[in-house]
Amino acid sequence: MAHESRHFIGFLRQMPPRKHFIYPPSFTVRLATTLDAPALTSLWFNSLTLTSSSPSLATISWWNKVWTLGISLSPHLIQTYIVTHKPTKQIVAFSRWQLPNQHGAQNTHLPDFPPEWDAGLTEALWSGISKTRAEAMGDRPHWMGEFLAIHPKYKGQGLGSMLVNWGCKQADAAGLEIYGDTTAENRKFFGRKFGFEDCRSFDMPRKGDGVFGIVRKPAYTN
Repeated sequence: MAHESRHFIGFLRQMPPRKHFIYPPSFTVRLATTLDAPALTSLWFNSLTLTSSSPSLATISWWNKVWTLGISLSPHLIQTYIVTHKPTKQIVAFSRWQLPNQHGAQNTHLPDFPPEWDAGLTEALWSGISKTRAEAMGDRPHWMGEFLAIHPKYKGQGLGSMLVNWGCKQADAAGLEIYGDTTAENRKFFGRKFGFEDCRSFDMPRKGDGVFGIVRKPAYTN
């Protein structure tokens, strides 16, 4: 096991630099810091089209902890990249990536759920995501696109494609697959643009809500 660990760490160190983005004019990309957590939460809810009500204080606090936890972990485990609009200095997009794990699938790092949340919906979503990923990927090392958000005002400017393409290039360089979860609304974009294929799906206990597991094989050419 010790030999396998050394081999895997060496494999990660041989991966190409991960900080090279080709971004549109007026934007810049950097790794997130814990100070960015409130802005990421605000952007996350601004980017959603399925919610009509404002999040509660407990929900806002939970999502702040989600981002803070991920940012605080080793960059060999999770990397969060944010896109800033240079003229306004506003954070307008971000992505969070889970790097390949020696033992294959691993759970998303999450804080305890707020007691006010609907227990059935919460369990269906997060347990469903974990189960779908485990069924699709098994023990194979892979990248995972955990979160992606673009402010509605800045959609159509290539920011989402830039962030996803970066992850694709990292996975291709290592010859690894990428796993992600998405909605019916967005899965065609990932398939058409980046070659992701549907692998699993599960329904939420609410009409019209479904989550799709998608997988991209390495070395796909756009």
